[in-house]
Amino acid sequence: MPFITELSMATKLVGVLLVAALVGSRAIGAQASTNGEPTQTAVFEPLLADPKEPQFFATYLWARSTRLASRLGSVGFGQTIGVVRGRDWQVAVAAGVFSEFNMRSSTTDLLNTDYHIGLPVTYRRGAFATRFRIFHESSHLGDEYLVHTHAQRVDLTFQAVELLVADEASRWRVYGGGVYVFAHSPADLKPGVLHAGLEYHQPHSLLRLGRFATGRLVAGLDAKAMQEHKNNAVRR
Repeated sequence: MPFITELSMATKLVGVLLVAALVGSRAIGAQASTNGEPTQTAVFEPLLADPKEPQFFATYLWARSTRLASRLGSVGFGQTIGVVRGRDWQVAVAAGVFSEFNMRSSTTDLLNTDYHIGLPVTYRRGAFATRFRIFHESSHLGDEYLVHTHAQRVDLTFQAVELLVADEASRWRVYGGGVYVFAHSPADLKPGVLHAGLEYHQPHSLLRLGRFATGRLVAGLDAKAMQEHKNNAVRR
């Protein structure tokens, strides 16, 4: 089953628990701009370390698995676009494509691709931000993986709702919540997912590229406990 295969792979990833990078300057909540007025930022900032967050990224992974290669590449292409926004709330559209590749093969075989589209509704009150999201996701194993492993092709698709609450009062961001899958194929897919994480954002710029960009150090830890795997945590 594609979903179980992908999740089993994720539980065996090592060395990816902490994500640290120099990124473009990114605010959490309303912060002062150069003229002293608060800047308008996202009501609920994207999750830094969640590999299913609709955003652009590329990672190199080390894995231990009886069926997968020990070196994997993971890429994501996605974006959340606001449609309607008030002072402390927003309705948006989020879409993304996420793929994993076998970096040990000479042809860099595609292992799996997930497609995601959702409608997030976000709300902020002080330092606390909330995201409610209804979304659709489908998962598809790569043709090369199917040929080499003789895996059974099973069409996986599901619709789910998510609720996350984040505390963004300081340079540390803590969030938690869960996902409930209310419609799915195959029929025996279990519905519950617990989701929590921690992020650190350096308060001051680490480097500057003139007027064009600034960078700072960020780090994130994201964990999911899935009912499908008897609530064993999947950490990224």
